[in-house]
Amino acid sequence: MLFPLPGKPETPKTLNLVFVHQPGKHSHDDIQAISSRILAIAPEIKIFGVLPTHGPDSIPDEDWRRPTLTVSFGRVRDFIPRRGPVYENRFVPKLEQFRRLRAAGVDTPHTAPYRQGMELDPGQWGPFVIMKPSDRELTSTGTHLQVFRTRSLSGRILPEDHASRKAPMLLQQWIDSGENMTCYRCLTLFGAVLYGSVSRSTDPRPELESPDEMIETMRAESDRGNNLACNDPDLMAFAARMAEAFPRHPILGCDIIREAGTGRFYAIEVNAGGNVWHFSSQRTAPWRTHDNNEKLKRYFSSFDVAAEVLARKTRTEAS
Repeated sequence: MLFPLPGKPETPKTLNLVFVHQPGKHSHDDIQAISSRILAIAPEIKIFGVLPTHGPDSIPDEDWRRPTLTVSFGRVRDFIPRRGPVYENRFVPKLEQFRRLRAAGVDTPHTAPYRQGMELDPGQWGPFVIMKPSDRELTSTGTHLQVFRTRSLSGRILPEDHASRKAPMLLQQWIDSGENMTCYRCLTLFGAVLYGSVSRSTDPRPELESPDEMIETMRAESDRGNNLACNDPDLMAFAARMAEAFPRHPILGCDIIREAGTGRFYAIEVNAGGNVWHFSSQRTAPWRTHDNNEKLKRYFSSFDVAAEVLARKTRTEAS
């Protein structure tokens, strides 16, 4: 057991909140910091930390008598709680994301599996499409992204050495975010936004009237690691709507594009597997600095918001 954190001795414990700690996805220190805040506003909650390799007997029998809520930023695996609801992050395929977002009324680009030679209707796809891998390992690296003019790709058979011959691909309507490609990311916890950021390419994209050869070789994403805080209320409200489509996932990395000219937001995807806690994840360690991280948390009161959300969720749903 990693903790519980003690509360005030005079405060009787009536509820349990269990964190299933995911090493590499977030630090133990972050969970400790949020837990301390929870205990300050909800001293009736007893907080436990376990690993996915722990069994439910890592928590004493007498503690299981209280209503319990379990939260995990990844699969709970071996930790099967004896009672109460469980919220855990799991991978959601992009086509399933598309269906869920559309069903929830959230604007998202048209998406479908790519097939060699498939016919594309510009009325459905728009003037440009982007091809991307459907494999979750490849999508996380940002490789094999390619933009095409819709009419040029329609009915076309791509060369034998093209990436689409080696891995399953998806097509998605391409949303123009302006001359310098721009993407937004919001981290949500049960729909509450813990921070928003924006990344923007330093090099402008080609003019959209450029020949197909230039369109198909242009960079297809914004600059990774070059993020600035973005506290846009409309952006954060849009991210909260995205999260409503995935109610069983505690945290989500919501990737959003704002269309140039219209200002309309589009949900590109959610990162649902849980590896998005970039306050302390291994993924962002190469370009994360302590000072910028602390500024981000203070600017958005991220851990205070997280504590309030988790305390409310425990009080309303523990059983």
